[in-house]
Amino acid sequence: MFDFIKTNVKEINPSELTNNPLLNFAITIDSEGQVLNRLAEYNNLKFKIIDEKYININGSVHKYFNGGFHNYNDFTISNLVEVCSDLAVKFKLNPFAAHLHNVEFGANVIVPFPTNEVLNSIISYKGKEYEVERYNGKGYLLRFSFDHYELKIYNKGLQYEQGKNILRFEIKVRRMAFFEKRNISINCLADLLNTTIYNKLADTLLSAFNEIVFYDSSILLKGLPQREKTILVNGRNPKYWTGLKEQGKEIKKIRARFNQLVLKHGKLAIKSTIRNLIEQKLIEITKVTTSTQEKIDLYLSQFSRQTLPEITVFESANSNTNITQNNYSNKGLIQPQIRRYCVSCGREISNQKKDSKFCSEKLFGKEAKKCRNIESNYRHNSLKKELRLYNGLLLFDVTNFSAAKNN
Repeated sequence: MFDFIKTNVKEINPSELTNNPLLNFAITIDSEGQVLNRLAEYNNLKFKIIDEKYININGSVHKYFNGGFHNYNDFTISNLVEVCSDLAVKFKLNPFAAHLHNVEFGANVIVPFPTNEVLNSIISYKGKEYEVERYNGKGYLLRFSFDHYELKIYNKGLQYEQGKNILRFEIKVRRMAFFEKRNISINCLADLLNTTIYNKLADTLLSAFNEIVFYDSSILLKGLPQREKTILVNGRNPKYWTGLKEQGKEIKKIRARFNQLVLKHGKLAIKSTIRNLIEQKLIEITKVTTSTQEKIDLYLSQFSRQTLPEITVFESANSNTNITQNNYSNKGLIQPQIRRYCVSCGREISNQKKDSKFCSEKLFGKEAKKCRNIESNYRHNSLKKELRLYNGLLLFDVTNFSAAKNN
């Protein structure tokens, strides 16, 4: 189910990574010769050390399981446990101390249609037109971008030249507020092994798929009632749905009527067929057997947010590498950390300075600047509004007592 992740990691000393023989770091320095960051890659995961103290790890855990080569096969929960165990052994990664900022989840399905034909049938999602990203000279990815997430659909078989009609459908979460709004508790790597969230994640994927507008190229418009023909002609144009959204019209009812007509007059049943395949695949890859649950419990029981005890090794995630049992030195108890979150976007910022209120631009890039601007713009605009409202009506200057200024 899971693929790309982006994390900020605590409880690992950067020197333990720089001295790790599995990692070969490239160094970026500034004009004064100071090290800005170090970057290394292992099995498709990128390890980045910023200012010699902050550690980011990001990449595809699915590819990691396959030695860094591909992610076109199934990736089960049992496989994820193996990856997490491997990361713990090789890099001393405590899953409770790996705070997530990006997560991709979805499914690969083999469809009974040419995959590009499926992509050509997609019209819109939530009144939005897709963006296209091409690869391999023939394949392309459809992306619908929003503030907190992206919906992506593409030809996974062609991407890796498999000769199979493999369709990838996924959601890439760019801000963790996406999960919070859906009452899904995901904050750290360990949370991905919480079996209670899988049904909610599956429902989220299927609900998103239901909102995609598909057309059926087998429909013969000639001879249809004019009213139905008009709905079908309008609905197969992506800009029609964009226009409805901009006009503030109720898209849900119009989409339902369009879907009814596509199902009534089409012969391919692409949408319903693929939805059923995705649903079945999600059941398969999130199935937690007694053995898998025991593996999860054993793995997580060796960690907590307070301790880093001995690690027990499961079977290596990379079959080409022999891993022997490796015990950590017991670091003892530490004070539990109080989690802190950006007041604008909700992202966890526990690893920043104690007085931080917003995302750090150094850690999260230019998008972090928006978080500070959202709050300051509101405060400044509120102050101006108050001053305009009371200007000339009061006996003394109230600027220093303004609610907006003192928030």
